[in-house]
Amino acid sequence: MIHSQIIDEMVVAEKTNTYLSKHNVNSYLTNLEIHPDNKELQAILKYFNTSDVYLPLYQDIEFTSGTHIAIKLEMINQEDQKQGIHYRESLYHSHDFFEMVYVYQGSAVTDINGTVVTLQAGDLCLLNLQSVHKLIIPDEKSIIFNLLIRRELIMGNFMDLFKETDFMAFFYTNSLYANTSKSHFEIFHLKDKNVIACLYRIIEEFILKEPYYDMIMVSYMTSLLLHLTRLYQDKLDAKIKSKSAGAPNISEILRFIQENYSHRISLSDLASHFGYTERSMMRFLKQYVHHRFTDIVKEFRLNQACYFLRGSDDSIDDIARKTGFSSRSYFDKVFKSVFRQTPKDYRNRFK
Repeated sequence: MIHSQIIDEMVVAEKTNTYLSKHNVNSYLTNLEIHPDNKELQAILKYFNTSDVYLPLYQDIEFTSGTHIAIKLEMINQEDQKQGIHYRESLYHSHDFFEMVYVYQGSAVTDINGTVVTLQAGDLCLLNLQSVHKLIIPDEKSIIFNLLIRRELIMGNFMDLFKETDFMAFFYTNSLYANTSKSHFEIFHLKDKNVIACLYRIIEEFILKEPYYDMIMVSYMTSLLLHLTRLYQDKLDAKIKSKSAGAPNISEILRFIQENYSHRISLSDLASHFGYTERSMMRFLKQYVHHRFTDIVKEFRLNQACYFLRGSDDSIDDIARKTGFSSRSYFDKVFKSVFRQTPKDYRNRFK
């Protein structure tokens, strides 16, 4: 397992002088019994029992320093150990910003929308917006970093990089506005030195806080997300090949849709191109992409429309036509149903 000297030194310092790992012990469940007089913890017990009851968190409160990325360290420090704590469990919560959970050392258990997952050292979990989840620190040896990312950072900077409208862009767009994606989280088992280096540099910049650290973190986060996009595509394609020999990979299918979405492409066209029946293609998309064909085409059209609205002087009528919508009024209707604002209002936000 690759380690960073800067991070290792910070973790040692955090054991006795908490900064990134500072927390209110009364906001967690631990291995200790709850004292009847602990009114603060008693008041929030309902948030620990089931993901149906959870506490919403908001980025305007979490990002008090004005940075694009914030980092928290989850560990059992000496303050915890003095009280006899060697296990800590957060309440169920959701938030309107993105989160990455990275296990630097040991392990962690997370419950995401009812799915319990054990993360080991080197695992990174990318959480969708509004996913209801909680985190368990199982012992004193475990070191976990939470990377919190402003939603505007992804919508602005990163979406421009994803103008080719790949599957990861689906994840972001659905998370940010529609929140209809079934992919509430994705886990990456990091082994590539380049990917780990991007992640560690983000954490190191946040620790050191030298001049321009926020912009440098944004730069490394961009690289990290692009690396994760590549890993995701490779993993999904490998999964398909292992289950269905000779099946097209997701990249090929999405590339075909991307090249033809501005025309009146149909499910029949897609199925015929890859030698499938319509029913088989529909089942294939549902199993591996978790979207209906019409929704995928709509996502491509809307993502490309967003790119044109942000970066071109084309009229909205021309953008509607270029992205395959039958009329401006229909484009406005679909756009507003997903983004909760008109194309004109969206464009004005980025001027």
